[in-house]
Amino acid sequence: MVFQNALFDPRHIANAAADFTMKFNCANLSIEVAAPVRLAAKTWSRPPSGMSKLNVDAGCFNDGYLGCGMVVRDNLGNVIFAATKLEKRQASPTHTEALALRWCLQWILSSNQVGHFMVETNSEVVVKCLQGFSCLEEIENIILDCPDIMSNLSNCSVFFIRRCKNVAAHCLVGVAKQVGSRWDMSWSPRLQLFVWICFL
Repeated sequence: MVFQNALFDPRHIANAAADFTMKFNCANLSIEVAAPVRLAAKTWSRPPSGMSKLNVDAGCFNDGYLGCGMVVRDNLGNVIFAATKLEKRQASPTHTEALALRWCLQWILSSNQVGHFMVETNSEVVVKCLQGFSCLEEIENIILDCPDIMSNLSNCSVFFIRRCKNVAAHCLVGVAKQVGSRWDMSWSPRLQLFVWICFL
């Protein structure tokens, strides 16, 4: 690739980003709390045959915007859909993560997706609230919407995973800041390369 008339290898950038992420995650480890929250494998893993996996993440920006990103992959790891959302809204990180979860569930329902979905988010508190093990007034109304949406889906489960296992969706939050809200299915070939680079 060429940038500003200089050749560079994108793998070097991906490796540097992965190294930075690993160091950041190691420096910001949280104390584990014993709770019946289902954890995914140590790295992103493919869903079983016949299922799709949707990873979602969200973040707050200093300028009063919040961003969300989701990526859907099949059991071969192929990207079949990706989307970003940018919204002018003041919200806490937990509130933002809850909004992102409801957003992706609404997408599954409104786009008439068929098949089984595994939804993964790196917000442990949101998953605990959804499972009924915690209750936060701040996100209660959003969480109450989620089971209602899921009751209209053929088979959909929500799981908590660590940030390091949610790299693609996390990166899409940053993409949202640059490109705004995108629902373009034609993103898939480009996102295929993007997701591949994330896991180099």
